[in-house]
Amino acid sequence: MSKTQPNQIASELRTFAEKSVEQARGAFGVVIENARKASVTVQSSADAAHSSGKAVLARGLELTEQNITAGFDHAHKLVRARSLKDAVELQAEFARSQFSTLQAQVQELAKLAQPAKA
Repeated sequence: MSKTQPNQIASELRTFAEKSVEQARGAFGVVIENARKASVTVQSSADAAHSSGKAVLARGLELTEQNITAGFDHAHKLVRARSLKDAVELQAEFARSQFSTLQAQVQELAKLAQPAKA
């Protein structure tokens, strides 16, 4: 049996404990650094989404105003129609025009809503 001195065991345990604490400190430092990097990435993504959302909202309001104005203009034309036939033709023309306009507007808003590519 080897005869180890109590002071030597205590010293070895202390050395082992110190190394363990330093390793834990180093691992914690890596975790914190990775958390900081992830935080920056998340913040950047959130900023991009916020910016994109603001652009979509602003453009959406502009398009809504255009569509409402087109509706009022159409109503004004309908009021001036001289016959039912003219009114039906105006309505058909307006429906075609608005359908085409709405398709283009949806595509525009979809492009604005896409996140910016880095």
